[in-house]
Amino acid sequence: MDSRHSALSPLDFFHDEMERITTSDAANCRWFVSSFGRFLGDRRIGFSDIDGELVDSYRRYLVEEGLKATTIRRYCERFRSLYNKAVKRGLAPKSGAFDAIGTRKERSAPEIVSGGGRLEAARTVASFDFASQPLFEQTQALFLFSLYACGMSFADMASLRKSSVRGGRLMLASGGSLPLLPGMIRIISRYEGWDADYLLPILRSGMPVADMAQRERSYLHNVEGMFRRAGITCAADADLSLRLWIEIAQELKVPSEVILAALPELPDNSPLRHVRGGDVGGDRVEGVVAMIAGSIKDCAERWYAMRLRPDASYENVAAVLVNGFGMESAALYYPCEEIVKRVGRKLTTQTRSVIRNVVFLRTCRDRLPALAKSLGGMAWIYRQGRSADADYAVVPEYELYKFRTVVSRLTDDMDFMPADRAEWSKGRSVRITGGNLEGYEGRIVDMEPARNGGRREIIVRITTDAGIKVIAEIPDIFIEAL
Repeated sequence: MDSRHSALSPLDFFHDEMERITTSDAANCRWFVSSFGRFLGDRRIGFSDIDGELVDSYRRYLVEEGLKATTIRRYCERFRSLYNKAVKRGLAPKSGAFDAIGTRKERSAPEIVSGGGRLEAARTVASFDFASQPLFEQTQALFLFSLYACGMSFADMASLRKSSVRGGRLMLASGGSLPLLPGMIRIISRYEGWDADYLLPILRSGMPVADMAQRERSYLHNVEGMFRRAGITCAADADLSLRLWIEIAQELKVPSEVILAALPELPDNSPLRHVRGGDVGGDRVEGVVAMIAGSIKDCAERWYAMRLRPDASYENVAAVLVNGFGMESAALYYPCEEIVKRVGRKLTTQTRSVIRNVVFLRTCRDRLPALAKSLGGMAWIYRQGRSADADYAVVPEYELYKFRTVVSRLTDDMDFMPADRAEWSKGRSVRITGGNLEGYEGRIVDMEPARNGGRREIIVRITTDAGIKVIAEIPDIFIEAL
């Protein structure tokens, strides 16, 4: 054993190694190290103290903590893995302390849900209305997000940050990524104000992760209650979403090699462990992931676009859809902007559509024929081709989400007022101190000449943090020279 490191305690070594792990196993290692620290308490042990008795004592501690058998096995496996790294570095002696882990007779995987098909069970839970039970409603959202993300574990969901969403994709700790599907976007948008850093309502910034095991136990308990409320018996453990996703894929006749390519890991006792993977393209895998997510909520609402006829108004079209189909304003989106024009010495505000006469609507595909018929000569819904029987064109949800973000950020509540400072000149750098563009910096590019002794209007070019160049007239009160 290397004497230079003999003073290094196992817990300190585990902490150091935990920080170096960048794979999808990082979260599980963090939970283990936190749990092992609580188990030791004030005790300081050396590597030579780790024997079979200590490992068994730690295992009993986890049982008393109420952890599921699968979670206990995972923690003990992480324990063994980190200890073996210490052995390779000459910090710890070879030991048989972990011989009992993984040598017990394998049990068959337990029944996930009672009776019926797995896809039907997932659809039942996805469509069940938990609006009167906020706790189950949040559990439902997390559970569905896990299914959409190929059975993502609770620990991995808890670790997702807002920075994990980039370019329409969900970046994973393993270094891979998943397409940001409509169901994921709906859930993320619902909890957008949850925290400045974390994506889902599990952890908050600055919150210790030491109680993560308790959070996972509460979540799994609520999952069982949620299934029971929907009329289904469920045995929830840490691998529930993962096993359910695999069995749904098998019900939908997805080849085993595609399932293997989509998963970062396999659950214990999975028959797929004996399947040889093949060379599967990323597009094929992502197509299957999107197909399974869409099948779970097969009546998913999507965005479509319609164009108003020249003599039709948005108000009349909205009245037909609201009164005839009960569509709320949230299901209709008519992107508009307010502009200010000078008429003589007066400023008048006008509203105009951002995309001329185009309205977006959110509904199920099956309702579109009836909607189109009711609109008659007022509007028509875009199709994928010119044929009358071509399928209706879906507007990608994430693209519309980005579009709405840009439009609302740059046009909502903007006031355009004439400025009266004589010292402003073209090319001068200024900072915007108020309004929707507060905090941005830019340069003056033009000024309207004064008319009849009136004031000049200052036009500033600004580059936003979204990489968008904006030319806007800024009220003088909101301009500061740099």
